[in-house]
Amino acid sequence: MLWERFRSDFKDLLDLHNAIIRNEIVIHEGYEVKTEGDAFMVAFSDARHAVQFCLKSQENLHKADWPQRLLEPPDLKDVAGVSEDGAFRGLRVRMGIHTGEPRCERDPMSGRMDYFGTAVNRAARVGGVGHGGQIVISESSYSQVQDDIDDVVVTDLGLISLKGLERPERIRQLQPGSLAERTFPCLKSQNVKNTNLPLQLDSFVGVPSFATRAFVWNASGSRLRGRSDTSFRFSTAAPFCVQNGNVSTATKCSR
Repeated sequence: MLWERFRSDFKDLLDLHNAIIRNEIVIHEGYEVKTEGDAFMVAFSDARHAVQFCLKSQENLHKADWPQRLLEPPDLKDVAGVSEDGAFRGLRVRMGIHTGEPRCERDPMSGRMDYFGTAVNRAARVGGVGHGGQIVISESSYSQVQDDIDDVVVTDLGLISLKGLERPERIRQLQPGSLAERTFPCLKSQNVKNTNLPLQLDSFVGVPSFATRAFVWNASGSRLRGRSDTSFRFSTAAPFCVQNGNVSTATKCSR
């Protein structure tokens, strides 16, 4: 929608979005795995870094110096403009966090590390159920950060069925205190009825809205760094991963 409306002028908006995301990747010691269109995949060695990356990115996207051509049109207020209550402003970016152990392979052409496997797939599914401006986190990531997050509103959204995956995921919504008034539709999936069956958790972190996926890599950090810290911190990526991190999703459900 936005690409079609603004055409070549949309590049300036995308560049601002990318600059904000990449600046926070560096600050929070993430690794930009790759970008997929306007989506980022980012990996972290610690779930707390992944969570702080998402929280700060949402705050800075909200405060960014977006041009009036994006903010003023009434027909864009639910997509990229300013919402009536002021809780949303600028591009809406959905973010998902999951923790797990991916298969790591170096791209033969770029020489950069890439991530594959069921944990990466689950991270993508976790991020896919959210809405623009929303942060959702899986159980594996949330369990690692639940005692270390301050001024964050956490909402348990329950067991959620993820597309193409047999095992449901407990999802929580995270909101920075400064954006606690945001409300979202129900997740883009179905709730699962509670049963007596125990959950078997993976370990992985995974925004129209643009999308950012954070992945927490639950393994030794040596392979994450590959060549050097600097080359990874400044590389481009779409989803993101966090090592030894939990995922939790907090969201208000409004019809």
